[in-house]
Amino acid sequence: MIARLPATVSALVTLSTAACAVNTADAPMTDQSLCRASAFVAPFDQVDPCAGEDVLLAAVRALFTYRPLRQRDPAEAVRSASPLLDDHFAAQASTTVPVWVPIITARWQQLREKRAEIHPEVRLTADDHPPDTPTRLARVLGIEFDLPAEGVISFPVYATVTRAGDRHAWRLAGLQVPQ
Repeated sequence: MIARLPATVSALVTLSTAACAVNTADAPMTDQSLCRASAFVAPFDQVDPCAGEDVLLAAVRALFTYRPLRQRDPAEAVRSASPLLDDHFAAQASTTVPVWVPIITARWQQLREKRAEIHPEVRLTADDHPPDTPTRLARVLGIEFDLPAEGVISFPVYATVTRAGDRHAWRLAGLQVPQ
């Protein structure tokens, strides 16, 4: 019996190691080196498609940036951010962007007439968020606008990025602005 113990232990170690190797595919991927997503196109080519928080920040910043010389309205920001957006979200976002931004349409027109560019400060907050998974990441962001003649407007945004797996880039798939 003693002579067989090492063989039995060896078989159990081999079986356990094989079982762990099988289960690692289901474990949350925290190592970005496992990601094989293609790079984003310019102007987002500096955003790491494998870093969910980076994509989240860049996408929300792009959605809330307004350049009146290049964008006729806030919906144009959605179109310019499309490389960072989930296709389904992008299709809906073009019509809902006026609801997100706490600036009335007439004020956007005034900003356009004055050619005043809006570049928001976007940051991650310390608020609680759902647990991350290999394909979903949600965060609470703080956004601040410094509007000419109005001062600073700040508000929270709840945003979610998703991806189909390690061969795909993270993309903004959900955005909610509390009213």
